[in-house]
Amino acid sequence: MNIGTWNVQSISGKIEEITKELEVLKMDIVTLTETERKGNGTELSNNYVHIYSGVAKHEKAKRGVSILIHKKHQNKITDFESIDENIIKVNMNINQKSVTIFGVYAISDDEPYHKKDNFFGKLNEEITKIGNGRELIILSDFNGRVGRRTNHKVMGPHGEITLNDNGERIIEICESHLLKVTNGFYKHKDIHKYTWPQPTSNLKSIIDYVINNSVEEIYANIISSVHSAAEEALRLRAQVQSNNIWWNEEIDCLIKEKKNAYKKWLSSKQQDRDTYLEIKRTTRQKIRIAK
Repeated sequence: MNIGTWNVQSISGKIEEITKELEVLKMDIVTLTETERKGNGTELSNNYVHIYSGVAKHEKAKRGVSILIHKKHQNKITDFESIDENIIKVNMNINQKSVTIFGVYAISDDEPYHKKDNFFGKLNEEITKIGNGRELIILSDFNGRVGRRTNHKVMGPHGEITLNDNGERIIEICESHLLKVTNGFYKHKDIHKYTWPQPTSNLKSIIDYVINNSVEEIYANIISSVHSAAEEALRLRAQVQSNNIWWNEEIDCLIKEKKNAYKKWLSSKQQDRDTYLEIKRTTRQKIRIAK
């Protein structure tokens, strides 16, 4: 399943274009941040269910967060909650697992401390409500930089060096709820690693994260899928090689004769059907003996 997050800087007049692009990228679940969409609710856009949360309709358009879910997963949605213009929550049943997905758009790192206390306090409360027994995925624009560490339970060694106040708050929440910032656990090229580039000033940073409480399980599932695919490929290859052993000129002629008899039967009588079935039985017997 392909998941991600995208700061769209307003979805006004762009939602159709956004969902078309996500379809091209074969994305399943994506958080959109800075949507500037007022109110809350759901709608369909191309092949996606759009669940959105924003400021009240009488307020000036600002902030806003939403989650797009491909309609092939629509029946997996159990419920959702528009918490405020910064946080949205969707509960799903995926592969017989109860999964909660948060879409998060954090306030800026240079906001006053009391505002950041309120935001991260509310997020912590919402995560606490989930309890144990559910897989948790946070798709976010945290406006925070968590740095990188080796042999750390929250971050991996492949992030960036910088750590800021929002980043420290992210780490605290992750440590409290046994979560991992998955970005840093996998090595990427810079073009794929940094999520906020500003080419004119030669600045770049990582502020968008996928946070999860079962990285090891996801990795195990990936390995299992690779092994299954490899085993299937080897089985098919062995079958083809085996086929080459028993295939001979007599069987080749019988199969051609069977095809011709089948075509004749389709445009003729019962007698031709009996002939086709007899050739079919003979061909199967010859193949069984040859194998």
